[in-house]
Amino acid sequence: MKPYQIAVFIMVTMAVVVLLAFVYPKEGIDVGGVTLKFADAEEVLAPDEEPAYDASGDADKIRRYIAAQQMNEDMKRRYAVLNRPGAIAFPGDMPEWMDGVFAALDNARREPVRILHYGDSQIEEDRITGRMRTDIQELFGGYGAGMVPAYQSVPTSAVGQKCDVELPRSLVYGTPEQKHPQRNYGPSGQMATLDGTATTSFYRINLKSTGDNTKMFSLLTVMLANDSTDVEISVNADGYSDRKTVPAGGGMKFVSFRLPDSNVRAAVTISGAAELYGYMLDSKEGGVAVDNIPMRGCSGTVFTSMGRSTLEPFFASYRVPLIILQYGGNSVPYLKKGEAVGGYCASLRRQIAYLRSVAPQSRILFIGPSDMTTKAGGKLATYPVLPELNDSLRTMCLSSDVAYWDMFRAMGGEGAMQRWVESDPPLAGADYVHFTPLGSQKIGDMLFDAIKSAYDYYLYRQENGSDYVPPAPDTADSIPESIM
Repeated sequence: MKPYQIAVFIMVTMAVVVLLAFVYPKEGIDVGGVTLKFADAEEVLAPDEEPAYDASGDADKIRRYIAAQQMNEDMKRRYAVLNRPGAIAFPGDMPEWMDGVFAALDNARREPVRILHYGDSQIEEDRITGRMRTDIQELFGGYGAGMVPAYQSVPTSAVGQKCDVELPRSLVYGTPEQKHPQRNYGPSGQMATLDGTATTSFYRINLKSTGDNTKMFSLLTVMLANDSTDVEISVNADGYSDRKTVPAGGGMKFVSFRLPDSNVRAAVTISGAAELYGYMLDSKEGGVAVDNIPMRGCSGTVFTSMGRSTLEPFFASYRVPLIILQYGGNSVPYLKKGEAVGGYCASLRRQIAYLRSVAPQSRILFIGPSDMTTKAGGKLATYPVLPELNDSLRTMCLSSDVAYWDMFRAMGGEGAMQRWVESDPPLAGADYVHFTPLGSQKIGDMLFDAIKSAYDYYLYRQENGSDYVPPAPDTADSIPESIM
């Protein structure tokens, strides 16, 4: 058919339909018991308008869908934080446990904070702490080596330190002869006695492994107590000189000097009679100070021997959102399975309770022992007690509202120390106990990565207003009676 013929056909058909609509009975035509009906003219020429579509119900559905998707994303991110390799174990499986710490770190450029890292010889020479400090200060601001003892007997890679006289020291982790009769050790667990004049010099150490942020400082603080006589403190740095008199009495004091920006050296001269609890080399611009506090040969059971008179003033004067405890390795060679492990964990539980009483604003993160190797049957093997000790420490910490970082499993579990020693380059030393500088950096990065994973989840919840609340943790897990 030609186009005009098609058009004529359509018009004729429409005319017939309209004609039928006019003449066809509204009640229809009965044919063999079946009623045949046809649309009337009004329906054909003026159909009813469709009602407006109400989308309010769909909006509610969309909101519910988005909320469900958000919850699903929260759950995935939470799972990643809790189950990633080398993850931190949080009390109740709640990464939110760290929210207060992260809020303080985020605000550190306005209100400076400190992180105290206590440990045994595994962290001497600023090992592990130094790398973690670099990572944390790059993220949250700050610089400086942080807290150092009044008399440095073990060299550190953080800062050069030399005193012109040998000062007698009291050590909470030392021999009976080194203990302080009044338990005045300060936050570092050691104190030097001054009766006369001493000059301590601080200077930059040019090691590649030391972060540039650690090598400079602009705020120098002296921690001391001088009950009987006034004390004179003078500080000289590049283009800077100042002198302060500290009146006698008043308990523990913190005397600070603001140095030139990016300062790398200073000399501190102190005259008089005083107990010196250490120095702090920080940033006057704020940020995070990360303090390395090693205690050689210590198992972490000494905190209850540190008097409140020099701990409480420190924690009241400085914001310390996080205390890190790294102990257990020195006990491994001497512990047997069962009651001995339980007794050690019970003692650590008491230390944690005491620390919490003097530093109620602080969260505590416990780092368990690394893998350690001994000879068994003529072959190198992990100490038999180590896996049990590690699991018992974890259980004790989580039940004491303390987070736990499983360094033993993070580095590979049983047999890992041998692999670290034999790696090229070596990550651990020939004693099969301590890390090499490179291995310490690796552990420091692993620890920071675990913290950063929880921080990223914190940021995600802050940015997305997440209100996902996980199911209540199962508290029915049994805790061995030996460590209760």
